[in-house]
Amino acid sequence: MKFPNKLFEYKETVIYDCVKILEQLKEDTQVFELYKICKSKCNGSQEFIDALVVLFAMGKIDYDSDKRRIVSVKRDNM
Repeated sequence: MKFPNKLFEYKETVIYDCVKILEQLKEDTQVFELYKICKSKCNGSQEFIDALVVLFAMGKIDYDSDKRRIVSVKRDNM
């Protein structure tokens, strides 16, 4: 998992991939469908998975195991 530092530019990092995934995640989506949408924007398949893990840990996405879909979590910022 790459984070921004003097060796890696922002566009090469997991944070960049997180932003690109969140931009594309408008509705509940299957993981493979989301990957097909994001694969040209993300840094690779492993980095895509790393970004999903980061987003899940941050509470930005959730996984519905019954429907097998990624769900964008909308939260009130209060």
